[in-house]
Amino acid sequence: MTIDSVTLLGRPITRDQVLAALREFDSAYRDTNEYDGWLDKRTYKYALGHAGRLYPCKYILSVASGFGLDKFGGGQQTNSKLRRLGFEVIDKPSQ
Repeated sequence: MTIDSVTLLGRPITRDQVLAALREFDSAYRDTNEYDGWLDKRTYKYALGHAGRLYPCKYILSVASGFGLDKFGGGQQTNSKLRRLGFEVIDKPSQ
């Protein structure tokens, strides 16, 4: 079930904020692997799939929320919020 917003550390995050974070990521990192070589690193286990592209879940939620990456956990904490907003979260493909 998709909902209008989720809460991260007391701050509401909307689907539109996540979509804006995806656009910002595309603008800053046209090649999805330019961001920290994330597709090649084992520390990244999941990817947000949208419009045929893959994105680092926690980074996208960080941009959408305005919280630094060190303020919240990745994995289930991040993925559950993105899924509730209607986004696809998958196991990151092996490179």
